[in-house]
Amino acid sequence: MKITSISYQAVRNLGNYESERLEATAEVALGDDPIETVRSLRLFVHEQLDAPSSAMPDDHNPLFDEGDADRF
Repeated sequence: MKITSISYQAVRNLGNYESERLEATAEVALGDDPIETVRSLRLFVHEQLDAPSSAMPDDHNPLFDEGDADRF
C-alpha cells in the first residue's frame, strides 16, 4: 500500500458542552517513514490544542447577549 498523505485529528473538551477540534494533514514524501509522520502530527496537534489561545475581541456567543434575541 502506498501512503501519500496522513491526517490526524483531536478534540479537546472545553466544558459547558463546548469542544475544540484541530486537524492537521501531512504529505508523505518518497522515503519518509509514515509511522514517524503520524507521531509528528500527533505531537503537533496536541501541542497546538494545549497552547494557550488568545482571546479574540468578539470571543462571545451573541445568542447570550441581552436584548439581541430578536435579531436571529
